[in-house]
Amino acid sequence: MTSNRSRLRTFLGYRYGLLVFALLLLLSSMPAGGIGVAEATVIPQVRITEMVPQPNKSASDPADSYEYIELHNAGSSSIDLADYRFKVSTSVTTSVYWDITTSKTIPAGGVMVVWIYNSASAGLTLTDFNTHYGVSLTTANSMILNVTGMLLNTGSQKVVLALDTGEEVSVAKYNDVILNNTNKWVDTAIADAGIVYEYPEYEFPGNIAMRKVASNQKATPGVLPSYRNWWITEVMPNSSADGGSPNDAYEYIELYNHSSSAIDLAGYKFQWYYNTASPSDFVPWDMSTNRVIPAKSRVVVWLQRTESAGKTIADFKNHYDSYVDDSVVYPLYTGPEGLANTGKKKLALLTDAGTEVSSIIYNDGTANDMTATVDTTEDKSIVFNYPVDNTTKMRKVATGQYATPGETYNWFYGDVHAHTAVAEALGTPADAYKKARERGADFFFLSDHAEGFDNRTNYPLSEEWKMIRTQADEHNVPSTYSAFSGFEIAYNHNTGYYGHLNVFNTEWFYERYNKSYPDLFGELRATPEAIAQFNHPEDHFGDFNDFVNPDGDPSTYDLIPLIEVRTDHQFEYFKRGLDKGWHFAPTFGGDNHSKNWLGTQSRTVVLAEQNTRESMLDAMRSRRVYSSYGDADLRVRFKINGAEMGSKLVSPGMLNIDVTATNPTSDNISNITVYSNSGRIVATQSYVSRKARLTASLPPQYGYYFARVEQADGDWAVTAPIWIADPMPLEISMGTRQVSGTAPVQVEATIHNSGTVPLSNVKVEFFKNNWDAGNKIDETTLPSIAASGSAMAVTAEIPASAGLPILVQATATVGGVSRTISSSVIVPELLITEMSGNSPGGSGADVDEFDFIEVYNNTKSAIDLGDYAIRYDYTDENKKLEIEKSFAIPAQSAKVFWLRLTGSTKTLADFNSAYGTSLTASDVYILDAHPDQSKALNGNATWVKLVRDSGDAVVSMAIYNEGSSTVHGPMANGEHVISYLDTAVDGSSVVYGNPLDGTYRMSKLSANQPPTPGTVLSSQLPPN
Repeated sequence: MTSNRSRLRTFLGYRYGLLVFALLLLLSSMPAGGIGVAEATVIPQVRITEMVPQPNKSASDPADSYEYIELHNAGSSSIDLADYRFKVSTSVTTSVYWDITTSKTIPAGGVMVVWIYNSASAGLTLTDFNTHYGVSLTTANSMILNVTGMLLNTGSQKVVLALDTGEEVSVAKYNDVILNNTNKWVDTAIADAGIVYEYPEYEFPGNIAMRKVASNQKATPGVLPSYRNWWITEVMPNSSADGGSPNDAYEYIELYNHSSSAIDLAGYKFQWYYNTASPSDFVPWDMSTNRVIPAKSRVVVWLQRTESAGKTIADFKNHYDSYVDDSVVYPLYTGPEGLANTGKKKLALLTDAGTEVSSIIYNDGTANDMTATVDTTEDKSIVFNYPVDNTTKMRKVATGQYATPGETYNWFYGDVHAHTAVAEALGTPADAYKKARERGADFFFLSDHAEGFDNRTNYPLSEEWKMIRTQADEHNVPSTYSAFSGFEIAYNHNTGYYGHLNVFNTEWFYERYNKSYPDLFGELRATPEAIAQFNHPEDHFGDFNDFVNPDGDPSTYDLIPLIEVRTDHQFEYFKRGLDKGWHFAPTFGGDNHSKNWLGTQSRTVVLAEQNTRESMLDAMRSRRVYSSYGDADLRVRFKINGAEMGSKLVSPGMLNIDVTATNPTSDNISNITVYSNSGRIVATQSYVSRKARLTASLPPQYGYYFARVEQADGDWAVTAPIWIADPMPLEISMGTRQVSGTAPVQVEATIHNSGTVPLSNVKVEFFKNNWDAGNKIDETTLPSIAASGSAMAVTAEIPASAGLPILVQATATVGGVSRTISSSVIVPELLITEMSGNSPGGSGADVDEFDFIEVYNNTKSAIDLGDYAIRYDYTDENKKLEIEKSFAIPAQSAKVFWLRLTGSTKTLADFNSAYGTSLTASDVYILDAHPDQSKALNGNATWVKLVRDSGDAVVSMAIYNEGSSTVHGPMANGEHVISYLDTAVDGSSVVYGNPLDGTYRMSKLSANQPPTPGTVLSSQLPPN
């Protein structure tokens, strides 16, 4: 499948060139701290910037005569619309193309209004169009497109601008808050109103979706929005004072400099109004003191009333648990006056000459009640955004918010993994959405198992899938509660090892049999609006093939932005996945299978501008997310050089790390730790306070950094990383090899120089299990590695207690900066080298009398397996066979575990007779299996694991009946018929070799082979 990213790059690269300047304009228009990603991204040259799907022909005629789509050429060269066409919805389920056949040029930077001339437009002219909208378009900046059909007014709709070749260029959606209910619409509620779009909807390679920034706006065909320099973005009209006093000592107004230049506050003043028209009798609050505010930055104007006497900026920041720089807070003395707490009020920012540049209205929920306090909860703020109708009036988007003076993002708490009776749990989706909100969730993601849906192999026909999505829409309340639908796909059932994933924000769902794990990534690539998550990575459910990239494309590492981290064990997998190259943020998912939605205090926390679906999803794509275990209100921020968690920094220079943690209740922070590659601790500090801050200045030596915050009560939080995205010419390949003598295995690290200049004095260090100095195994220096060349470093012997990860780091000077990369490999101490799952013997077709598992000791010392166990089915915790007595395997030798059926009278002599062997009692350990053992090794695609009895730590794992399994069906009952090819031949075995991917997962060499219990070939062991 060709990705959208590839197609878009080809289109822009060869047809119009890479629009670097456009990207720079985009970056300069983002709020401070809001992007943090300085990677070059191909962006669409032609963009849909406005639509009017529901215009009236006249005051008495509702015919859609004046529909239009506004296009903006953001590139540096002109384009001809004759090469384009629109793909639009003509019904809820079908779409058509409207081809543009007339040559029409949009100059660089120009705007074109495409009048959708339908049957209701017959006889009308451009003069009529201009009169209707009060504009003066000409034939140069407008065109008439004759179409059959029209833009729909109801239901979720999508308009796509595409090339005639089919390559999609720009996508704009509307009425998409209500996904399936065609009786409701939100963006076309007002006739003749425009829907306004900006690029991008979200940060993602190859994204062509437009961000819907406002709907039901005054239509402005041919005119792009021109915003005022100043926006009022947050106000606090009703603050308390220290010690619980209700006095308004800390009122504030947050201003945002939306321009591309610095602005001095001197020359501006505030005026508040008794109502929306009459100024108050109070003297305007004049900001006469010079204070220059950088472009795309915020300033907090602290209204110092009489009640503020004696209080300092430090007091102000302490009151709001804020860590912004002092320079962000601008104290403005207002005397006895302040922001009123009751009644409908207006506040305006004016120039000294009296020109209004920005204004807000609050307590307007009850228009004529002058005692109303609907927006002024004590110490909770009111948030504003995007001006209404391109005026000075700001749009109120939320009230009752955590106060975040000077910050772009607020904290929102919820759950991203929940189930109902639709699949296998209890309760209805409506119950779940309602209960989560009652328990204080700001957002809630439902993710029932896809295999439990009706019509699971044909999602458009699934009534349950439609119902879940509709329930999410019905319970979604913008700015108050964001409800999402999704599904969980469980790959370990049929593969034995990948694991479970959640997928949200898609029209489709798939279950494991109609979309393989590798193929799912193709769907995610083609659906960039989707949000995906690795669920509960661990031995029990699966670790996604040890996070191996399923298709080798580097962009794949960005396709799944979330991973569940809800235990210390999963924290280790989180670190391992980061080292493998994935760019994901940690979440906490309740994964409930009862009616206990949000029944604990653990939460996923999202840093977003506001509580809307769009803002939440944008934050997740940008990885502004952290997992909070045990605490539902722990507030954490992690920044480097001012960029938020989830950012990617290019050439950052020194890294100014800033981690802040605040618990609004009495829980104390005990420690903050900053980690880097392979779990390396680069900074740590202890505390005994409900507020804590760690700062450090470090060179950009490693590839990523993240923070872990711990509380004295045992609760903790783990943040998303911040990545250093500088191109690194260093790469590491890890491997193991067998040697003679008393050292059976060595670890080798091949260092690749992918750059264009040689590297000198590359230091390579080997550690066992962690980076503690006492765990260093070896160190060597490679004098030189040629450009595009490689060199190898090899450890000394590995100690007898193998099985722990061997870590390696390579350090070189790159561009004058010391840079370090790391990797790891696991050297299994015990290898599963052969299994017979369809052994000879028995009177029934499914009765296998002599199933066995062969285990090889890969170390230089004998190992007693008396403290080990064998697990063979993750779906049943009881299916674990304990090795209950001493059973030693000498160094570099193999022993056999016979899984003898319960009640069997077969003897070791019978076993030897079946296989033609002469094994003794010291060679074979007999495990009496469970009553259903007859198909333990000859059934579903699954695995066998050798585990340490204490903690079930996996030592070795062998997978079978995965991949090669053939699926036939589904049958009438919805189930599938599967042929298990690895165990298809009666009396055969599956043969395994040394792991090749640096894990404990054995490499399957062949299946359906003549069994050789107790005999191991050299080809099954680490290479010489």
